[in-house]
Amino acid sequence: MYFTLKILLLFINCSLLVTVHTRSFEAQSKIVGGYEATPYSHPYLVSLQTRFLWVRVHNCGGAILNERWVLSAAHCAVESWLTRWLPLDVVAGIHDIDKFGNQAQIIRINERLPHPLYEGGIGPYDVAVFSTVSPFRFTKYVQPVNLPINYKANGGPMKLAGWGVLKTTVFIPALPSKLQEVKVTYIPYEECYQAIEKLKEDYEENPLDRNANICTGPITGGVAACSGDSGGPLIQFVRNDILDPNDPVEDNTERYDASNYNCTNDNEATESATTEATKRQDRQTVDEYIPVVVGIVSWGVSPCGEKGAPTIYTNVSTYLDFINYNVKDLF
Repeated sequence: MYFTLKILLLFINCSLLVTVHTRSFEAQSKIVGGYEATPYSHPYLVSLQTRFLWVRVHNCGGAILNERWVLSAAHCAVESWLTRWLPLDVVAGIHDIDKFGNQAQIIRINERLPHPLYEGGIGPYDVAVFSTVSPFRFTKYVQPVNLPINYKANGGPMKLAGWGVLKTTVFIPALPSKLQEVKVTYIPYEECYQAIEKLKEDYEENPLDRNANICTGPITGGVAACSGDSGGPLIQFVRNDILDPNDPVEDNTERYDASNYNCTNDNEATESATTEATKRQDRQTVDEYIPVVVGIVSWGVSPCGEKGAPTIYTNVSTYLDFINYNVKDLF
């Protein structure tokens, strides 16, 4: 009974999410070309889960802003009756969504505030904030993310993480239980616009918005977000002493390990033999960088990971006024 009910919720949720969009463009929900993340390496990342009776199902990703607020996509709040009317919980401090562990924090969502100008489907203003009935307890497993104050996404390295669908079948989507992540590359607006022009049908308008969206690739194919990890944060690592759009961002994502963030990736590389002095020097350099949420997974081209197809995000820096208006004292 439990399994049947959970599968039913998954099927209804995924099908409604797709049908509101055009044939070529869909809201996002899986990471294509990713790998399992180091456990608890993204302590700002949460799972927004629809709850019905005793069953809880992952619906969208999100990022912790402070003790009582989460940042996500507007379509995660209003796009289907499941997300609009059923109770919603935020689950923080987890790696495996099937086995939470003692460090997990499950808190009921109190208020869902999509941008008032969001019209549904694909378009601008795809941003929302969610308040919780009780505060998060910040630990090494649960931490807030940084907003891009006086900062715009650039060509520096970026990471995307989530629990989205790994593979779709006729009826039941294949979901990972453990957090997946992938490194993605920034695509300038003009290049992204032209990429979508080549993929869309002649009768379709190009929905990309210069101010509302940012894009990632590579568009060589095989690496993308996809329908289901909507609302998850696109992270860029930035020097913690300054948030300056002209400041170069070095590739420190693989070794980032500042105080409460542990983004060391042991999946692709083995530890090299270095002296203790070199390790200390490396740590000092790495600790200067902090995770900044520059984008929110919004939409993309179907099928996911197709050659020439970028992933599209809500540009967080464009909507800082909306965030600050609803979530006081963030900056």
